[in-house]
Amino acid sequence: MNIERRTDLFNWDGDKAAPRPAAAMICVRPDDNVGFELLLVQRPAGSTFAGGQFVFPGGKVAEQDAAGAERLRQAGLHIDDAPGDVDAQRWQGFAAAAVRELYEETGLLPGIGEAAVLGEPVDIEAEDAFWEALDRVAPELGTGVVAGWNNWITPVVIPVRFDTWFFVTMVPAGTEPKLHTTEVASGIWVHPADALRRAAKDVPMMFPTLRNLEQIAAIRTIEELLSFARAFPKAPILPKVERDDAGFMSMRMPDFWPVPSTE
Repeated sequence: MNIERRTDLFNWDGDKAAPRPAAAMICVRPDDNVGFELLLVQRPAGSTFAGGQFVFPGGKVAEQDAAGAERLRQAGLHIDDAPGDVDAQRWQGFAAAAVRELYEETGLLPGIGEAAVLGEPVDIEAEDAFWEALDRVAPELGTGVVAGWNNWITPVVIPVRFDTWFFVTMVPAGTEPKLHTTEVASGIWVHPADALRRAAKDVPMMFPTLRNLEQIAAIRTIEELLSFARAFPKAPILPKVERDDAGFMSMRMPDFWPVPSTE
């Protein structure tokens, strides 16, 4: 797939940056017409990363997130166990970060939805604000599930790199977000196939967002989505960036990249 011809985005010969831990949440809600919709948020145009683009809610993993996973479990949230070859404590930190970022950006919590249920506003600049609010309100998250989707690592030639785990969760039908406007310019509930149609026109999206949407668009129900998430190979996805003689860039996905069958 050809991507924007911007040679300043690539570092072909210099030192390679270490990827920063990050997490993102694929949040879905039931829909009677199309099976389910997912939530995409648009980064503000002036953001230093992904400005103006539609992405899944997410951000960097914080030091407090590893301990936060146990607090989420105590609230009743089911977080799938780490895959066999993934460090369990590190996995918990990624999962907790995805839950925290979902709430900070959209006001939503797995299972119950209910925008801003922890009280508002949660100060996203304060490192412990979400966890303190969780302890204070003690919401019942017993209907919530968080399942791992996949692990993307930014190609080595890109100066700003992330090691990002994507997770899947669901909220009740009709749930609406309460967007944190400094982090998110707008948000839409959309079926993944419709999101891809919009991206083909004029809606800007990140490469991992597009590839994940292509996978999810082949899935019909939330139950199938969770089943695929749990069966998905958890080997890191590190696309290879290639440059042709004319200077055009392309990204090639690894051979194990699966797309679910709709048969």
